[in-house]
Order: sequence, then C-alpha cells, then structure tokens
Amino acid sequence: MKIKVKELAKLIQAEVIGDDHLVLHAPNRIEYAQEGEVTFLRDAKYQSAMSESKASAIITTSALVNRSLDVTWLVVEDPYLAFAWVLEAFYPKKEVKFRQHQFTIEPSAQIAENVQIGAGAYVGQDSSVGSNTIVYPQVYIGNRVKIGTHVILYPGAKILDDTIIGNNCIVHAGAVIGADGFGFVVDPAGMYQKIPQMGNVIIEDEVEIGANTCIDRATLGSTIVKQGVKLDNLIQVGHNSQIGEHTVIAAQTGIAGSCQIGPQNMIGGQVGFAPYVITEKGVKINAQSGVSKSILKEKASMTGTPALPYMTFNRRQVLINKLEGEIKNIKEELKAIKGE
Repeated sequence: MKIKVKELAKLIQAEVIGDDHLVLHAPNRIEYAQEGEVTFLRDAKYQSAMSESKASAIITTSALVNRSLDVTWLVVEDPYLAFAWVLEAFYPKKEVKFRQHQFTIEPSAQIAENVQIGAGAYVGQDSSVGSNTIVYPQVYIGNRVKIGTHVILYPGAKILDDTIIGNNCIVHAGAVIGADGFGFVVDPAGMYQKIPQMGNVIIEDEVEIGANTCIDRATLGSTIVKQGVKLDNLIQVGHNSQIGEHTVIAAQTGIAGSCQIGPQNMIGGQVGFAPYVITEKGVKINAQSGVSKSILKEKASMTGTPALPYMTFNRRQVLINKLEGEIKNIKEELKAIKGE
C-alpha cells in the first residue's frame, strides 16, 4: 500500500514540515526504517537513532524536530498514538470469510446478520451472537451465552455457560472465560469438597483478553471486567473479582477471588493479588509485586513484596545497604578489640 504524507497528516492531525506529496509505502521501527518508510520518535534518548535512520518521514513532537536532517516531519502531540493510527492505515483489517456448514449451532441459538463462524466452532443452547462478530475455528460457546456486536473470538477460545460479552471485544486464542472458580471447603474428614460455582462472567464493551488468559465464573453473582480493560496473555482472574474501567494488566498476573481492582490501574507482569484486595483509581503496581493488602490511595505507585509505595521501598533499600556497611564496620571493630 502507498500513502501520501498529506493523507497521513490528515489522518493523525499532524503538521507537516517537508514534502507533503512524498509517497510512503510502509511503517517501520526507527533503527530499521528505509527510504520510502515512515517511523516515529517520542523520546529524546533515541535521537541518535533518528540521525542514523534512513526513514523518509518521522512522526514526532515539535520539541524533537531536527531541521538539519533531510527528512519530512509529521509533528503531533503523541507520536506513539499517531503511529498506531498509521499502522492501521497501512494494514487495514481484512474481511474474514469461512466455509459454511462446518460448525454446530444448536437450534435455540440466535445468530445475527454478518456473523462469520469457522470450522469446528460450537454455539450452545439459548445463546446469541451479535452482528458482525467473527467466531474463528474451534471456538466453543456454551449455553445461555450472550455475545455482542463486532466481537472477535480467536481460535480455541472457550466461552462457557452464562457468560456475557459486550460489543467490540477481542478474545485471543486459548482464553477461557467462565470456568469454575477455585472454591473448596474442608469437611470433617479433612477432604476438600467442591463449592458449586453458580455465577457467571460479565465482560463489558471494548475489552481485549489475551491468549490463554482465564477468567473464572463467580460462586454467586458475577465476575466483572469493565469497559475498556486490556488484559495481556496468561492472566488469572479469580471468581467474584471485578476489574475497573480502562485498567491494563500485563502477563502472568494472578488475581485471587473477590478482589476489586479500581479503574485506570496499570499493573505490571507477574503481580500477585491476595483475596479481597481493593485498589483505588489510577493505582500503578510494578512487575513482580505481591499485593497482600488493599491500596486505598488514588494514583498510588507500589512495588515489591509485600507491595509498598515506591519511595518507601527505595528508602528501605538504601537503609538495608547502609546497614550492611554498618555491620561490616562493627565486625572490624570487634576484631580490633580482640586483637585479631
């Protein structure tokens, strides 16, 4: 695909410095971009890469424009966001069409117009699939499931009984939504007895769920993932938990049952949450942190195990380093007293 700079500028609302009739044929990373390609720069520490880049056009902020370079500039406020739009322009979504009659739809299920269903997919009793949804091969949709419009269910996704998925959602390959929560009780003989998991999972609009991520159904009531949440691969969400609007969570994070993750949280990879933890709006949690207690301050930044505010954690690390030095000095003084 070929796109003129002036067309890209209109798309990303950019000011052009240079040749707005320049024709571009692909986007690329700044260090690999060649003539005829467009790239982006959002951080001054990559200015050396910009100087060495062979890109014909660079998307950046006004503060990072270098007019001494023979390149066309597209000046925006947020180069990363603008580059995301550029990627969509060069690589538009392709229409998906599957061969018919290679899937199973129960008679009581309702399939709206323009739904694509791939080979080996199954839609259960009393379930509904909204218009313009794409169900890839080997997707399982259980009974009484409700799926909205413009949803994409990638191969092997499992949407179990009573799950509700809103509009414009993406569920990647291998994700399991609505499996039983991890609920057991010890009987008098010391054996674990399963607690029936009778609730469901509700996924609101504009949610993206990564590959092999698991979201468990509630014991009673609902496990809820609210609007705009983005979940990475290999995340576990326990039963009866709730994830607030526009929260992002990186891979391998585990959320125990009955947690309430606030809106607009940013949670790094391999974070662990104990049961019943609550976080407020805008909380940031560093990768590999262990959250054992609720975080009730908005926009708190936490790290470590157990998770502490960044500054508290850093001060403790400094004190530990100083303590190691003091212990060494004490040992040397004791040796001197003993005449060793």
